[in-house]
Amino acid sequence: LPGKRRLRFLHDFGRSLARMADRGVWPGDAKACNFFVLEKGDGWTFPLVAVDSLKLRQPDILDVAQAFMQLTLSTPRAVSRRARIRLVREMLGRRGRRDWKELVQMSAKLAGTEKILYQSDAGDVTEPQP
Repeated sequence: LPGKRRLRFLHDFGRSLARMADRGVWPGDAKACNFFVLEKGDGWTFPLVAVDSLKLRQPDILDVAQAFMQLTLSTPRAVSRRARIRLVREMLGRRGRRDWKELVQMSAKLAGTEKILYQSDAGDVTEPQP
């Protein structure tokens, strides 16, 4: 996606997760392949596909860090660090934007040395972490 559309995509996805958290619903399995991406007008919506692992409570910082780690490990390495940080800041919403650095560090510890694994048109792709 080009510049402004990419930013809008990240904003919409992060806000979608923040709205879920505000409503006391959180994905237990937040890999990228567990969300539909639906273009709606000039933005997007992201219905969750994997509802079997939903957490019906407000997520704590560890839940958000784990979701960010799962998203990081299930999206192509070509997604920049800056874009990932933009996403996590939107995920945190207004409540916790100050905590984004701590969350990124927690997520990195959770990921350890795991490799990125995502699905593409060519099948499963494995890459080292950025």
